[in-house]
Amino acid sequence: MECNRVFILGAGFSKSAGLPLGTELTDILIQAIELQLDSPAQDNEQLEWSRAFRGRLQALEGGSTAINVEQLFDYAHHDAEMWRMDQQRVRVGRGDGPATPWNHARMIDHVLGLLQEQVSRVILERQRDATVSAIVGFAQQLRAGDGVITFNYDTLVENALDECKTTWSPGLQDLKEEPHVVVLKMHGSADWFQF
Repeated sequence: MECNRVFILGAGFSKSAGLPLGTELTDILIQAIELQLDSPAQDNEQLEWSRAFRGRLQALEGGSTAINVEQLFDYAHHDAEMWRMDQQRVRVGRGDGPATPWNHARMIDHVLGLLQEQVSRVILERQRDATVSAIVGFAQQLRAGDGVITFNYDTLVENALDECKTTWSPGLQDLKEEPHVVVLKMHGSADWFQF
């Protein structure tokens, strides 16, 4: 009897190829976004929020600078939502000037959009220089009916499967139609952010 196999890949799987861990990615993203915001053409409020936000994240993590990228996005979304809720306590409307809590939340959403663009850019750039021999070796062991659950944003597994000429899908096809390897991206994929 032949059984299907399921492989669960965490962040460490891509680390050996040269991609950053989630905590390393956070630092890279924050530095990139602060460089982008620290220009005469940009609004200083965004840069001030980014720097203050980094300090609050470190305080939440007990002074640690190792903040996971998912925590970064979760905390920032929460921060924007708190500002939106604060709008209910003030006596001005949402659009009554740039200093309303609502507009502050929109500014945070804008910075989050910039961060999300950076995720894709950083990962795809690092991926181009990645050492993929171990990942290709893993892909060569996969067979139709296997499943790969990955928490990585990179597309190294998918690229390795393509290189091995192994049919795969993102889990949206029925295995009965055409046997293939299913790759489930639990946190999303760098190429999804692009589109």
